[in-house]
Amino acid sequence: MKGLSHILYVVVVVVLVADLAEPGKRIRYNTQKGKRLPELRSLPYQDILRVYGKQRQQAQSTRKQPANHGHHTTTVTPATTTTPRLPQVVCYGDLGCFSDEFPFDNTGGVVPQSPEYINTVFYVFTKSNPTIEARQAISYDDILSVQNSPFDPAKPVKVLIHGFYSYPITGDPFWAGDAMREMLKRDDINVIIVDWNKGAEFPNYAQAATNIRLVAAQVAKLITFLVNETGCSLDQFSLVGHSLGAHLSGHVGRRLPGLPRITGLDPAEPFFEDYDPIVRLDPTDALFVDVIHTDGGEILSGAWGLDLPSGHVDFYPNGGKGQPGCGNTWLGSITSVFDPNLRYEYRVTIKTKAGMEHTRGELVAIISGNGQNTGPIQLFNDGSYALDQDTTHTKIVTSTVGIDSIGQLQLTFLATNNILYSWANASDLTIVRIDVTSNSGASVSYCGEMLLRDGVMNTISSFNNCDTIVP
Repeated sequence: MKGLSHILYVVVVVVLVADLAEPGKRIRYNTQKGKRLPELRSLPYQDILRVYGKQRQQAQSTRKQPANHGHHTTTVTPATTTTPRLPQVVCYGDLGCFSDEFPFDNTGGVVPQSPEYINTVFYVFTKSNPTIEARQAISYDDILSVQNSPFDPAKPVKVLIHGFYSYPITGDPFWAGDAMREMLKRDDINVIIVDWNKGAEFPNYAQAATNIRLVAAQVAKLITFLVNETGCSLDQFSLVGHSLGAHLSGHVGRRLPGLPRITGLDPAEPFFEDYDPIVRLDPTDALFVDVIHTDGGEILSGAWGLDLPSGHVDFYPNGGKGQPGCGNTWLGSITSVFDPNLRYEYRVTIKTKAGMEHTRGELVAIISGNGQNTGPIQLFNDGSYALDQDTTHTKIVTSTVGIDSIGQLQLTFLATNNILYSWANASDLTIVRIDVTSNSGASVSYCGEMLLRDGVMNTISSFNNCDTIVP
């Protein structure tokens, strides 16, 4: 995750998973201590090749009808048949086979990459090694890796799974690393971070969205291995996944019936909304599924999360939309996945004057530099945006034009004159500071009282005076 609702995630994850980690309070289900889990097979894909072979035969066969009927001859031309596109199928040993056939056609005919390419690594952390630098890798193919690790089969296990275009585990920020540290400050537990960064690489979101099925098989295999080889039980495990990691957790749950809990953080919307529930996180994936939505809305406006209720309990802080005070610094890179023309991001912050009359309206900006400009950009999508005195408003907008060196900013305030707001007549807007930052590194500030009259364009061509003028 790259900045979106970063602090909120850490706080909420710790709060929501804490109760299951407290000694004596862990919820017990039907899994008995020491009970072995069945070895994972390729369910639900074990018969997939046989089915596809039969479909191929049916598609290629034609029916022939007899030609002679009494005293006349009838020539029958076999009906023309169109061979349907055969599903793609890949098989990866005991991890199973994967196809792009319904319902797994949501990513547009893409199948998971190989385990060798994705190179999933599982890192275990405990109170004895609570830092990324002290991480210790474990593998379901190597019992010694577990025996030589600090993993304690008597303690709860939290599994953290990142999403698309994540920072590497050694990067900063890396939300799973922050969450791990906060969890271990509070509780004596095992934390496993699933690092599948190679399979979630930018810009191929469609490939990452289908790779979650392969990684889910690996996570399920690891949990099965730990239960069978260390004596822990399935009821000690709970999963926390962000974005694609939330849906990935759902696939794990479908492979491990009786999994106690999955917490989804902003399950990803693209390729999952309006598709069969089997492809995404839903309440059937664990005994308890709770989901936090903080990034709902339109994709091209920077929203990335699924609005659809996806758990037994769904939380929608701030209505599930953007969170105040949480940056959206990766908006440009994400939207470019879906529309290559939307590549440049501008963060615009204005501060209104203390004592200014309340007003409503739209603020339009034109950012210029390097002999080009962005054209008019609406800073507030709502044409009757409320602007109060002595308040700060921050908006992130995109443009097809990138300005590396900002030389001029033009602002036009369009006051609302609407009968709906007759109780508060719109007035002019007075600002005392404006900051503009682009994702290409350009950054300018202007301080000083500026009266923006309704419909009048104001031009700023001198910046960076805020050291001498305090608004």
